[in-house]
Parts: sequence; C-alpha cells; structure tokens
Amino acid sequence: MEWAPVCAEGETYANKCMADAAGAQIEYEGECENYFTKEQAQIAAKKWLEEESPTFKFDGIPGSIKYIGYESYTCFGCFGFTFTFNSSHAGYGNRSGQMLAQAIANHTILVQTRGKNVSYALTDGAFDELRQIFICPAISALIPVCGTDNITYPHPCPAMQAGVKIAYEGECQ
Repeated sequence: MEWAPVCAEGETYANKCMADAAGAQIEYEGECENYFTKEQAQIAAKKWLEEESPTFKFDGIPGSIKYIGYESYTCFGCFGFTFTFNSSHAGYGNRSGQMLAQAIANHTILVQTRGKNVSYALTDGAFDELRQIFICPAISALIPVCGTDNITYPHPCPAMQAGVKIAYEGECQ
C-alpha cells in the first residue's frame, strides 16, 4: 500500500484511495494536525481565555467564567465558543498604567478555534483580544466626544480605537 497520507474529516488516511473508500471528505494532503473534537476545542478555548486573553489575564475574576454555547463552522474542526466572565475593573485588554474605574464588569467573549489554535476572540462585540484593538461597528448615531488630545470624535469608538481617553461628551471647547 502506498503511504501518501491525507487528512479527511479529522482522521489520517494512508492515501486518497483509502479516504475515498471510506467516503471521507479530504481536507488536505499530509497527516492530520491540530484536529480537536468539539469538547477538546472547548477546553482549549477556555484555557486560552484564562491564560492568554488580555482582558481576563489583566483582572478577570477567577471562577467567574461560564460557558454559554457554541457554533460549528464550515471548516472542519472549527468552532466558536461563547463564554461570560467578570473582571474587577471597567475596560479591555492590558490596562497597566491607566487610571481604572473599580467596578465589576460583566463581559461576553466569542472565542473561535481551528483545531487547538484560537483564530479569533472578540469581547463584548467591541474588542479584538488577539490584536488588542477596538472594532468599531458601523456607527449609525453621532455621539460626539472630546478626547484627552482635545480632538472631537464623532463617536466614542474611534477615540478608543485611537487609544485616546474620553475627556467629556460633546464637542471639544
């Protein structure tokens, strides 16, 4: 038998013929790597949240993580897991050196995995945990704010995206 491994539906087959005979859809040539079951991927996503997520790592409250649910995606071995957690200050990411408002902040995070790797993580629909930047949705309402750089922003999100703190609501005077 020819050894020309292919990965099909998360299982390594000796060659394309064997995968075809099993009726398995071939994902790529070579042995399978990084394939996790949904349960394994969920454990990996939670571990990443606890140990790598900048927001949780900074001031997440241990024991506050709750699993909400999951979505399957079209790529084989890809999942999206939703969790909630609490942190002891308002804000996102690593806020070292910033003035912090001490308040319990409730967060919802979507952690997407491909195999054992986290490919995307979005907290509260606003903060990209992997790139550590704010994601501004299409802004439908103008809510002018004055940044600490004395520039008027049309909405708080672009100010936060620029790393500027909001001095007050309204146009700069």
